[in-house]
Amino acid sequence: MKTSYAINKIGTQVIELLQKKNSDYGDSATEGDSIFATDKNKDSMSAKEFGLCCRIDDKLHRIKNSGITDETEDSVWDLAGYFILLLIVLMKRKQ
Repeated sequence: MKTSYAINKIGTQVIELLQKKNSDYGDSATEGDSIFATDKNKDSMSAKEFGLCCRIDDKLHRIKNSGITDETEDSVWDLAGYFILLLIVLMKRKQ
């Protein structure tokens, strides 16, 4: 396989994935309100804490955009996990 062909094939796959994610999550990367990943939290949290907040916001945007369906039920599970992890890092901060 020629490198230029591989570049085009991989590039096309990345574009298709990005378009699907944008459809699933809405324009959450460039539009929409942040709920947990706010400037106030960014200033007061560690990078790990804030990263979890960003992931939580992404999952909330997906549910807001697509509703809770068989296809998005995994986002509810992801949210449960991210909230537990956020609680853990917040507890560690207090130690």
